[in-house]
Amino acid sequence: MSTLRILSLTAVLLMAACAPQPTYWSEAQSPKQNKVEAVRLTYDLRLPSSGVLAPAEAAGLDAFLARHEIGFGDEVSLVAPAGRNLSPVSAHLRRQGIVPAVVADSGALPSGAVRLQVERFIVVPPNCPDWRKTATEDYGNTSLSNLGCANAANLGMMLANPRDLIQGRMAGDVDATASASATQRYRTDKLKPLPKGSTTE
Repeated sequence: MSTLRILSLTAVLLMAACAPQPTYWSEAQSPKQNKVEAVRLTYDLRLPSSGVLAPAEAAGLDAFLARHEIGFGDEVSLVAPAGRNLSPVSAHLRRQGIVPAVVADSGALPSGAVRLQVERFIVVPPNCPDWRKTATEDYGNTSLSNLGCANAANLGMMLANPRDLIQGRMAGDVDATASASATQRYRTDKLKPLPKGSTTE
């Protein structure tokens, strides 16, 4: 190898060694992704064979539902022995807008107990802000480590049902006639007025 080539290779290696740390930063070091974790909540209540829900048990059940804000996006099940009368408990939950499924007990429940089981998903947003890469001396002109962090975190916080990040839902039925009528009223300047008292100054 000629002396000129040796000197050139040495110069390249020295320049690479002197390159600032941001040049070697990559997006893989700061993934901007929401993580979804499954959570299971349980509540046991005493229910006689007649299925009558005692006032004290109903109050305890309501306190559990309120404390954990059980509602949209939660999958609620009643775990009980096969053939157990669960109508009073189901009716109590339905009055609060909760439609439970019924799951047969595998024998793990105490005698006379019924278990309310709630499965939900929660979003764990990325750690924002993320400034692990310095914004100066970046001769590689790579993206900022904080770029996109807020967008991902905001998406996670806006989700009504975090399960949608795992698997999307099919679109529901669409009333094409109602949509077309609204468009036609807009085009012909025949919009319906807002109900009185629906807006404030």
